[in-house]
Amino acid sequence: MASPGELVKTIADVLGVPEASVVVHDRNLVVAGLRTKGGRGRSAAKMTALDAANLLIGVAASSVVKETVETVQDYADLPSRGGETSTRKDAHSFDNNGNPPPTWNLPGFPIPALQSLPEHHTFRSALVGLIEAATDGTLRDAIKNLRPFSEEHRIPSHWAIEVILWGPYPQAAIRIYCNDFSEKHHYSAIPTDFDALKKWSDEMTAKGGDGDLKQIREFSAKTIFALGDLLKS
Repeated sequence: MASPGELVKTIADVLGVPEASVVVHDRNLVVAGLRTKGGRGRSAAKMTALDAANLLIGVAASSVVKETVETVQDYADLPSRGGETSTRKDAHSFDNNGNPPPTWNLPGFPIPALQSLPEHHTFRSALVGLIEAATDGTLRDAIKNLRPFSEEHRIPSHWAIEVILWGPYPQAAIRIYCNDFSEKHHYSAIPTDFDALKKWSDEMTAKGGDGDLKQIREFSAKTIFALGDLLKS
């Protein structure tokens, strides 16, 4: 099991950010009760997939280190707004009401930790599921069992995982795709009802949130596997 220091170093290395900054993010989470605590040496805290997800969100989405806790709270509980599934035979899959499927289907890339999530899951629970899948080996199994892109010429399978975070209004998405299909789930707390959206927009403007500077942060399966390998060691 990984120690807090090992988790900090792994996230710093894989994301390419200063380790000193990640240390501050980690300390902020400890003070807020958002990271497992323990003693020193043999009694040091053992990190979990939830600890890894919280620190990853804090580092990836925070503009400055003093905003770690607020950022994690803003992004972690973003509710699922459903997904878009496309295959070679079906451009987009929707339910009978024309809405995106609320749960993960992953017909061509089975990941049980995601497929078992309930309809009303959050961005953090999906990120935890990905890290757990990398830890227990099911994510590598899904990749290993992919069919070649071309059976005739045995062209290797192409696959990718993208985790995207938008700001300053917290939104996120996870996209998984391979040869035969693509599935992308959106996570957002921005109201969809017109009146509620207008009220929310007015409140954001009053808080000074009408600036035109937007940001997009993204990481891939490289980060997910680095955390999975750390947690299973």
